[in-house]
Amino acid sequence: MIKYHIFSIIWALFIFFTALLPGSTLPDFLFFGFLPIDKLVHFVEYAALTFLLIIGFKKQFGNRRPRFNLYRLSVLLVFGFSFLLESGQLMVPGRNFEIWDIVANMAGIFFGRIFFYFVYSFNPR
Repeated sequence: MIKYHIFSIIWALFIFFTALLPGSTLPDFLFFGFLPIDKLVHFVEYAALTFLLIIGFKKQFGNRRPRFNLYRLSVLLVFGFSFLLESGQLMVPGRNFEIWDIVANMAGIFFGRIFFYFVYSFNPR
């Protein structure tokens, strides 16, 4: 049901539109003097998306046991979305496919999954 996933859909649309901005519109900063800020942005965007998607699935199914693993499904969906957007950047002026963006996305995805576990292990509702 879509009402459980409204926040993850809004966040995915935000990621979609920012990922397809022309490269000339993006700032070029370094985080801690060596890490490009865009890798940190990738990490945070996909950690938040994974976290929101898992919460949506948990609310959708409640105490019922779904036929699939919610965590694996969330990770696969977000990774697929990440890969498609990164590939789509090949068609955007000033943007390209970067393997390090995929690495940052994956790190964010797994962090979002782990963060969900820690948040809900202390508050199981």
